[in-house]
Amino acid sequence: MGNNDLDLTQSDKDVLIFLLEVEKASAYTLAKNTDWSYSTMFTSTKRLEQLGLIDEIKETKSKRGGKKRLYQLSTLLVLQVLLDFDRALHLQVICQLNRIHIR
Repeated sequence: MGNNDLDLTQSDKDVLIFLLEVEKASAYTLAKNTDWSYSTMFTSTKRLEQLGLIDEIKETKSKRGGKKRLYQLSTLLVLQVLLDFDRALHLQVICQLNRIHIR
């Protein structure tokens, strides 16, 4: 699953990167820390949620009475990243073993 396959916007990618660093955040927190507007973060979180890349994990009332939603990377995305990392690691080990065996 590559970013090009999903046609992610830069704001979508920034959401994913930020959630990778902090584990969970609201659209407000994302906007504050990524220099995107709140409406852009709201749109990105909804799109990423529809794509199955992030999950809404909690909804509470905000200080102003609205809804505050917390998001995190989806379990499926984390598993895909781990599988890709595992494949890359296996390839690296195989290449190293081939170099040792060839010499």
